[in-house]
Amino acid sequence: MKNIAVLIHSLTVEYAVQILNGISSYCKDKDVRVIIFQLNDPFATYGVFDYQNWSAIEYLKSDEIDGVIIIYGSFSMTVSAEYFRKVFEKINRPVVSVSMELGLKNEITTYVDCDKVYDDIVKHFINKHHCKKIAFLSANATISKEAIQRLVKITPNKARIKINDEENEVTLDEIKQGDIVIAKPGEKIAVDG
Repeated sequence: MKNIAVLIHSLTVEYAVQILNGISSYCKDKDVRVIIFQLNDPFATYGVFDYQNWSAIEYLKSDEIDGVIIIYGSFSMTVSAEYFRKVFEKINRPVVSVSMELGLKNEITTYVDCDKVYDDIVKHFINKHHCKKIAFLSANATISKEAIQRLVKITPNKARIKINDEENEVTLDEIKQGDIVIAKPGEKIAVDG
C-alpha cells in the first residue's frame, strides 16, 4: 500500500474540497491510502498552538509517506511558491503540485482548466437559475497560473471608445489614458482607472 499525503490549507473552500473528492475517487480502488494534512499558515500567530501549523511537514520526511500532493491554490494567498520550494527541496518525495509549478526536480504540476470551468459556471447560472447578469471577481492577487487564466478568461480583448463623438472598437493596446471607454449594459469592462 502506498501512502500519499495531500497538503491543503482549508477544508472549507469548495475549490479544495472538489480536488480532494477527485483524488479520493481516483484512489479508492487502487492500493493507495490518502492522508490529508490540513495546514495553517506557517507564519500564523493566532494562538498557543501555532507551532503545530506546519508540524506535519516533519512527518512527510518519514518512510511512511511515498508521495505528496500540494493543493497550492488553497495556500497561494499566504505561502509563496518559493517558500514551498525551499521546504520540499529537503523532502525527497515525488510531488504533484496543483496550480503552481514549484521548480522541484521530482515534481509534476497540474492545472485546472479555467476556460471549461467558466463556461460550465455561466451555463449553470443561465440554465439552472435563469440569470441574465453574472459578475466574476478576479483572484489574480495569487499570481498562480490558474488565477491568471481566470483573469484572461473574463477580460475582453477589445473595447469601444469615443473619438470625435463616434464609437470606435479598438484593441486594449490602443486605449490610452484620457480615452472615454463606452460600456453598454451586460458588457464586460476591459480596463480600469
